[in-house]
Amino acid sequence: MSALNAFKQLLCFLYGTSLTTAERHHPQSRMVVYTIGGLIFFVSIPFIFCGTTYLLLDQFNDVNPPWLHYGSLIVTASMITLAVIWTERALLVLADAIWPHWSAQMAMMALRLGMVLLFSAVIAQKYTMNEYKGPVSSQLAAMRENAYSHEKATANEAFELKQLGDNAETTKSKINQLKTELATPPDEIRNLLSQATTCKANASGLWAELQGLKELQNRSIPQQDRLTELQISARKHSAECRQRQAAYDTALREYNSPRQVELEQLVSQAGQFKTKLKEAENAADKQVKERFSEAEAALKMSGSDIRAFELVREQNPAIDREVRNTTLLLACLELLPILLKILTHNSPISSETRALLQHESAVFRNILRESIQREKVAKPIGSFAPPLYAIRPYFQPPTNQPSSGEPSASYPNTPPS
Repeated sequence: MSALNAFKQLLCFLYGTSLTTAERHHPQSRMVVYTIGGLIFFVSIPFIFCGTTYLLLDQFNDVNPPWLHYGSLIVTASMITLAVIWTERALLVLADAIWPHWSAQMAMMALRLGMVLLFSAVIAQKYTMNEYKGPVSSQLAAMRENAYSHEKATANEAFELKQLGDNAETTKSKINQLKTELATPPDEIRNLLSQATTCKANASGLWAELQGLKELQNRSIPQQDRLTELQISARKHSAECRQRQAAYDTALREYNSPRQVELEQLVSQAGQFKTKLKEAENAADKQVKERFSEAEAALKMSGSDIRAFELVREQNPAIDREVRNTTLLLACLELLPILLKILTHNSPISSETRALLQHESAVFRNILRESIQREKVAKPIGSFAPPLYAIRPYFQPPTNQPSSGEPSASYPNTPPS
């Protein structure tokens, strides 16, 4: 068998007939067969294979090494393509088998139209999604960010991070306030310190003057009187300064002591809050990572890219028109073979095929009816299934073979061979 004959036989097979049947007819009739078969071979098969590969391209990303990745992709796409093409061929044959029953024809067309529109819509949406890959990626990033924020908020609420953080901040502010109070005593204490300092300065002046008079060798009577006065006054001022200093120290100690104790307690509490907050943050981060990984996996499995595309579509109404146009274009390409088959239903080859199918169906029904009647007469009670010997003659070739150019005796209403 030459390559050309093998290719013709393939085209006839895709059309729903055989090369032997097609070669009995005029070349113009065979051209219809080759045209529709060629459409399936050159349009439908590449369209279905490329579309299936395009849809499954992201489904094998986890398969390694690369040769296994692409091998699995090609094998899966080829199996789906073969299944679809076989279904399409079956529908082409069915178009002849159920002719001229219009209800059955319409049901077949509705089934085929539904399959084509569904497949075309999915491919068109995928194609348009790739055209808007940038906005879709941004929307996916926003969805992941929202999922992460949700998990983080949930973990923060579960581990009471806000309350621990507020406690730590409150304690820190109290510590800073106490440090400020300790560093800046109130005006009463500062006044006591100022009075003690002034007193010390005056006393130091008196003692310095007293020391100077003591160093004089020949003191006059006024100087001697001043010396005596200074001795009394300096001691008195020194005693008064000690009292003032003691009052200041007492007031400062009474002011600082409770605050020092409170400050030490707050520092200890701040350390505990910090430790608890750190542990809670670590636990919350661990939970967020685990649950965000689960949420991200769920997003991938639930078709997050489609959801993101829907959100982008809401923001860009022109996408709907692009999806519709692409869907209609792909649907027209895929429906072209079956439409041509229906439009050329009066071709000689289709007429012969329909006549053969109708005649064989009628012969089989007659043989089956006669066998059932014979079984009823022979076995009034029991199974009425026809025996094999009654049906076997139907499958045998007809004994009355017509000569070349004469009408067929076994299959009436068939074109001459």
